[in-house]
Amino acid sequence: MMGIVHSALRPDIARAQLALTRWPYPDRSQRAAVAEHLVWMTKFLHRHHRVEDEGLYPLVRQRVSQAAGLLDAMDADHHALIPAIEQLTDSARRYAADPSVRLDLATALNV
Repeated sequence: MMGIVHSALRPDIARAQLALTRWPYPDRSQRAAVAEHLVWMTKFLHRHHRVEDEGLYPLVRQRVSQAAGLLDAMDADHHALIPAIEQLTDSARRYAADPSVRLDLATALNV
């Protein structure tokens, strides 16, 4: 169930990666749309992780004590992703204004 959100985001990441690395590269309006969508995705993913970490996981811990190790690992994964998500957000915002950072954004999508 929790993988549904991640699976839903992956195709958009793949499409953005293609748009950034294959000619013709996005024009100004397309660049703005790609950047805006990627920023939205990172905000959505951050909120999704926060809801899991602060809402879902504590409830599961209370009811299924055997899940503590798995929940700790998932929480650690979420925290480990924060720098990559922030880098992607920053790269997308810069790309909206400056097409020369296109490959920086493509690299940020690889993480």
